[in-house]
Amino acid sequence: MSLDIPTKHAKWNPELMASTKPTILPALDRVVVPWKNGNGTTQQVAISPATATIDNFDWRVSVATISGDSPFSQFEGVSRWIMPLDPEGFTMRVEGETTRLADREAFAFNGGSTVRAIKVRPGALDLSLMVRNSIARGSLLALVVQDETAIAAGPNESVVIVVLEGSPSVDETVLEILDAIELPSGSDVVLAGDAVVAIARITSSGSQ
Repeated sequence: MSLDIPTKHAKWNPELMASTKPTILPALDRVVVPWKNGNGTTQQVAISPATATIDNFDWRVSVATISGDSPFSQFEGVSRWIMPLDPEGFTMRVEGETTRLADREAFAFNGGSTVRAIKVRPGALDLSLMVRNSIARGSLLALVVQDETAIAAGPNESVVIVVLEGSPSVDETVLEILDAIELPSGSDVVLAGDAVVAIARITSSGSQ
């Protein structure tokens, strides 16, 4: 499937986000939405602006369930990252070039490219980050945390943390698999306990 993406956007400013404190985003609160091509479903983890849709986001983090080999939507002017959340991983074919991805291995690609996921175990999960190039830069990685680990968002940055393994806690709140935390600009959080998390960082294009 393909979507028409508007080309005009007000510049995203993470310092103008409504919340200045970390927000816990429970996985159980997410709505499951079928893909238009019928080959999977998606659950939105976080989006900016908060009122944005798939058509006009500045950035978006989501979790998808893939039912099998599937083409990806094209998003011109958007950088994308994908991370398999499946022990068997899967293969990405981008403009005819194939790359085999292991579990929790992040892969970046141009959102405007012709892309297909192949050799996918039906029901496999993936974590996705999409960032509009004119607005911000992004990154996605998996991190092992132990004991107490502090994670911070810079002054021109938003961070989304997604739990991949374990049950870390924040203050007295215990997080479960695929629960997330959104950190607005200048905020931080301390994760207690042993876990594996994914960290998506989105930095304003105007910052150095």
